[in-house]
Amino acid sequence: MKKRKTVEQNVEVFFRVSSLLHREVDRHFKYDLRTITLQQVKVIEEVFYSSPSGVNLKDLAERLGITSSAASQVVDGLVKDGLLLRIPSQTDRRSVLITFSLKMEEIHRMHLAFFKELLDRSLVGVPPHELETAVHVLNVLLSNLERETSQK
Repeated sequence: MKKRKTVEQNVEVFFRVSSLLHREVDRHFKYDLRTITLQQVKVIEEVFYSSPSGVNLKDLAERLGITSSAASQVVDGLVKDGLLLRIPSQTDRRSVLITFSLKMEEIHRMHLAFFKELLDRSLVGVPPHELETAVHVLNVLLSNLERETSQK
């Protein structure tokens, strides 16, 4: 029974940390949720995690599990907002790649700086070897979750 209690405590701590991090992000970044949709966030995330040269619309749609037409519609809105760019592929004249605009790169830099500062403050007192272990565990968790979700 003791093990079950430990698992429950770990889950509670994990979600509490996640909740507090989200609260700090919300407090720092004043998003107008009426102007950005979850689908747009997912597109931006996929473009971010694609190769530095960008991602074509077909691959983007596949990764998101939506039609190319739906992906194109979301990308069009983000291009109109100045967050993404459509650029011709260097290897295939018929293909267009989706990539970040300078505006989006600046937003990304601001987010990284904020998260670095937040993590630095949050990890005060954690010895380097324990931090290495925690990062290792998070990477294993990420890998397992990515594998699990890609199989479904």
